[in-house]
Amino acid sequence: MILQTLVENAVKHGISMLPGGGVVRLDARVRDGRLEVVVINTGKFKPSVDNGGFGLLNAAERLRLLYGNRASLTIKEESRDDVECTVAELVLPVEPGR
Repeated sequence: MILQTLVENAVKHGISMLPGGGVVRLDARVRDGRLEVVVINTGKFKPSVDNGGFGLLNAAERLRLLYGNRASLTIKEESRDDVECTVAELVLPVEPGR
């Protein structure tokens, strides 16, 4: 469900705000015993200035409760090929099935 929140935010708060639309890209890989998921969307990162959105706060809190410091969720703005992008990176430990 955290992945759904990240993609939904990329569409709702990212590319839907651009007059010409934009691009959402999802990359995932396992490296060093961790699952790394990156959601990239064109457009600037606009942190919520009101208390209306709790999706990312709830996601970060769920990660903390489930994995402690073994998981992380970061969101940043960066330029890729001279295009402003928002990058959300989710890192989870890969755990064997129970």
